[in-house]
Amino acid sequence: MKKALILSLISSVSLLGFADYYRVGNADTDWTNLDNWSTSSSSYVRPNEIPGTGASTKIWFLENGTSTTFTGANGNLKFSEFRTQAADITFSGVNMTVSGNMINGDQAAGTAENYATTNLNISNGSSVSVNVFHGAGKEYTELNLQITGGSTFTQVSTTWSDFSLIGNAAADATQKYRKAYLLVDKTSTMNLGANLNVNSTHSKAPDSTAVLDIYGNLSAKGIILAQGSNAKATLNIYGSADININGNLSLNTAGATINFVMQDVSNSRISHMTGSDIDNAGPAIFRMLTSGAVADSKGKIYIDLTDFSVGGSDFITGETYAISLISAGTTTEANLYSIINLINEDKMGDDWALFGANKADNLFWDGSDLYLKLVYTAVPEPSTYAAIFGVLALAFAAYRRKR
Repeated sequence: MKKALILSLISSVSLLGFADYYRVGNADTDWTNLDNWSTSSSSYVRPNEIPGTGASTKIWFLENGTSTTFTGANGNLKFSEFRTQAADITFSGVNMTVSGNMINGDQAAGTAENYATTNLNISNGSSVSVNVFHGAGKEYTELNLQITGGSTFTQVSTTWSDFSLIGNAAADATQKYRKAYLLVDKTSTMNLGANLNVNSTHSKAPDSTAVLDIYGNLSAKGIILAQGSNAKATLNIYGSADININGNLSLNTAGATINFVMQDVSNSRISHMTGSDIDNAGPAIFRMLTSGAVADSKGKIYIDLTDFSVGGSDFITGETYAISLISAGTTTEANLYSIINLINEDKMGDDWALFGANKADNLFWDGSDLYLKLVYTAVPEPSTYAAIFGVLALAFAAYRRKR
């Protein structure tokens, strides 16, 4: 009787989708091909159903280097846990929910010559939601996370303090030489209920390196850069970006750098100035909301003016404009202003110029908002002059006929 009951329970668990699925090393990239999956890590056991149909399914990509593509045809995928190691995975047009952890690179270390690299590509309007996220856990592991094509990546946990690009709860301070890259393109969004902690989680990440390219929308509780000895983190914020944090910005060590790359600046960020007054000020590119502040300022912030450009064309030559860069929350102006520098002023191009010769002429505060002050210097094209003279000639001819 007891044996029958146990077998019945096992059968019920299997039907409910309580299982671990391991991606096997076939060249085929089809997610729905059952031959690509095993329910055992030690020997091949073909599953009876496609993984992702049960909310308590655990998915494992363990050092097989295979490429797998999730597509919209797979429906709404649900997992309790998702672990990767040296895999190349694409979510394309997928709605996916991970109720537990998404953990990357914590199974085995790589080597200095061969990093164990996981590529996670979220594309083509995908919506991916996870509870807790850890990346680049073991020594010589690397995570490349790219969110593109109008996709949304959401981390829902507000009780877990960090979303970690590098580091996880099991990794200690001896785990060195980890790397991470994050891309959020102009059409995509990343929403985090926790801090975006680039180089750390419970323990710091020494000798780690991370680069973040943010063209689109990013919201988080806070942003923490470059924790750990010799850690380096570079956050590149492009002119099209929209960043909101509800907590603190921490540039934890001298290896923390923020670059405002002033290319393709959204038209909503720029305002005409009348004297020293800003006409209809737009929202800042980087906003620290409510009680947000710069908690640590050991790094640097650069305003990179290389190939400066702004969306739109309704600017008047010779007029002064202001771009809203940072809404600083409760940060004191001096604390933030002291670590900001303008660079590549001589590479702006021909259409715009800085208002003055000194930093104080070009970066100014209005309340808790920091602005960049510019002059529009573009000279109309010869065709524009020709059109103007043409209109004037027609008007003069009409005037002559009336006389």
